[in-house]
Amino acid sequence: MRGIAIILIIGLFTTSCSKRIAFTTDLRRKLEAQNIDIAKLQYYNSNQLILKRKLDSTEVKVAQGKVTYESGAYIEEIYINAKTPGVCEIKLDSDRLKISFEEGEGKNLTFGDLNPNSERYYILASAPWKGYTSKTKYQNQVYTVSSPNGIAYLEIAKSVIRKLKKEKRTAKGRKIVE
Repeated sequence: MRGIAIILIIGLFTTSCSKRIAFTTDLRRKLEAQNIDIAKLQYYNSNQLILKRKLDSTEVKVAQGKVTYESGAYIEEIYINAKTPGVCEIKLDSDRLKISFEEGEGKNLTFGDLNPNSERYYILASAPWKGYTSKTKYQNQVYTVSSPNGIAYLEIAKSVIRKLKKEKRTAKGRKIVE
């Protein structure tokens, strides 16, 4: 029993010390309500993303990621490790952002709250996920994207929350009038 208590305390300590928080619809609304430009925030991906696509023989020389040979085909792989910093290139609408983790045209991924709800994270918005695998567009090509440690979502630095103005007041109380 004592061992479980120690593990819980360590778990609480490590999660409370995190420097990042999930980017949600509710947080986006709060930031925009206080005129904080969400396009100027530093974003991070929560989990590793692996993008793969088959190459034909003419594309092998121009592939920019790691090229491997699997089952008789050349495969381009692009790894975006967890906590990689990214920037918002385009605000598509009130529920989706195009985030770029590297320089170059078309090198961005769409994240969004596909079913807007205040508690929902901005996840990688691609074709329907099957387990931890989906399809997405990157560099104007269709890639199979996987996230081995769970579906990736956007995070921002907790320090941004300190910029939010908090409305605070103290109630004066009421007395019975006779």
